[in-house]
Amino acid sequence: MTGEIEVAGVAVALVGTAVATYYDLTHNRNVPDWLSFGMLGLGVLAVAAGLAATGFTDWQEVAGAIVMPAAVVLGPGYLLYRAGQIGGADVVIFAAIALLMPAAPGGILEGAGAAGVQAAQIVQIPFVFVLFLVSGILFGIATFARYLVPCMRAAAEGKVKLGREQKLYLALLAVTGAVFVRFAGAEELPAPVVLVFLIAIMFSAFFYIFKAYIAQRFLIRIVGVKEIDEEDVLAVEEMEPGIVAKYGLKRLLTRSEIARLAKIPIKKFPVYKNMPAFLPYVLAALALSILFGDFLARALLGAAPVA
Repeated sequence: MTGEIEVAGVAVALVGTAVATYYDLTHNRNVPDWLSFGMLGLGVLAVAAGLAATGFTDWQEVAGAIVMPAAVVLGPGYLLYRAGQIGGADVVIFAAIALLMPAAPGGILEGAGAAGVQAAQIVQIPFVFVLFLVSGILFGIATFARYLVPCMRAAAEGKVKLGREQKLYLALLAVTGAVFVRFAGAEELPAPVVLVFLIAIMFSAFFYIFKAYIAQRFLIRIVGVKEIDEEDVLAVEEMEPGIVAKYGLKRLLTRSEIARLAKIPIKKFPVYKNMPAFLPYVLAALALSILFGDFLARALLGAAPVA
């Protein structure tokens, strides 16, 4: 892409994600389709404009470096959306960013040094995947901080107990951490890599142990059909398995699924009504990248700017 198209892509990605974040926070996690698909459409136009600027000579490179990451986001992302694991707007916005920003920005506060870091990397990772990783890290930190105290209090009061599976999982994580630390010492891996890996293990242990308690205590509400909104998520794990199987209940509550719920002889349903918003962390990760460039690569890979 030419410089003007790249700047326009960054601007559209930032403004669009900011507006989507506003809707995510103020409209019960509902981002309008015109916004998410509008961003995707502008991403397609940006790719087409970039190809036109080069006389369509780089179409194979563009297909591999820009279109393919967007397709990878949309494919598995759609399956996760249908499974009720991620919002549909989140998937479309990530795909749009993949088209609008195929590479990490140079970084307003980093100047030429950031570009040198990108050039020094051995493996070039599409920016959208790095953005998802940073967003997930920020989301994990915020969620951990939010639920740590109540979860520790619940554990102290005996409301959360470790079963055999939890103990086995913790033991496996402990062994994995010990092996990695030994490997990291032998291979002299950068300290930030070791730190991120150990934090990931800690988060994994925390959320595995307390995920059921967090869901029941903070995220799930028992509501009637009239209180269910389109694209809410049904907590099927909190219902009788026989009921779920008998009526073929699905997690993602589309308009047709809500209509089906109204016809079965059940008055109340456990629904995830208090799910935390994810787009604010995408916006934060995007802003950090625009300000500091590919800071994750510098922190984890220890890449030095090219002279």
